[in-house]
Amino acid sequence: MDQPAWLAAAWAEFGVREIAGAKSEPRIRDYFAEAGHANITDDATPWCAAFLGAMLKRAGLSGTGSLLARSYLNWGAPIESGKTGAIIVLTRGSDPGAGHVGFFLGAARDRVFILGGNQSDGVTVEAFDASRVLGYRWPTATQDESGVIVSPPEAQAPSSDDAFAIALAHVLKMEGGFTDDPHDPGGPTNRGITLQVFARWRGATIDATSRSRLVEDLKRIPDDTVRDIYRARYWDPSLARIFTPPLAVLHFDAGVNHGVNGAARLLQTSL
Repeated sequence: MDQPAWLAAAWAEFGVREIAGAKSEPRIRDYFAEAGHANITDDATPWCAAFLGAMLKRAGLSGTGSLLARSYLNWGAPIESGKTGAIIVLTRGSDPGAGHVGFFLGAARDRVFILGGNQSDGVTVEAFDASRVLGYRWPTATQDESGVIVSPPEAQAPSSDDAFAIALAHVLKMEGGFTDDPHDPGGPTNRGITLQVFARWRGATIDATSRSRLVEDLKRIPDDTVRDIYRARYWDPSLARIFTPPLAVLHFDAGVNHGVNGAARLLQTSL
């Protein structure tokens, strides 16, 4: 799971999202400040280049200092094709001055997968049409504070716990909160955990006297219980921990939605 330090920094921000309305997400304001634009204090301003510049700075590198995505076409050194963690620049619409920039994770058929900011108003992994790619860039050597040329920092692979936290945040965002839809065969469900699974985890039996109490407990299920259930039922059995973070997220998500065996079959079919 080796990866560049700037990519590890970006993964740590996975799931940060804009705040609807007049308020702004403080961490997005931090991206602007770290990228050299502390005067921008709202998250409505396009921030893909600010996010990328901030992550490069956290890895000890200097970005372009610009909020224009295409400014990164002249940054670092060009590389012929995608390399995990490379800066990838895309077109955006028909405007020759507009663009999008993020970190390249991989490609499949006619799509490229990018970890970046300002994607669906958040820090996400998304697929883009490969025909939009303008170029890939890789950092060259940089200077320390004394002006001495040094190599970029060594990549720090995330721990299994870090990868699990990233994958779980993605799944919980999709699952939402408490529901009790009479048309849902799963019955009362909170954060993707059904009443039946919750009761089994607690070692309890669902009957006429215990059901209402268990439903109320499910509504208030603690975060650590949620983590423990997802780890025990999906993360560990699926062996998602052995994969790189992008694949771990997808494989874990598939395990939650299709079962561990179903996720394995999907992965085998894709391979």
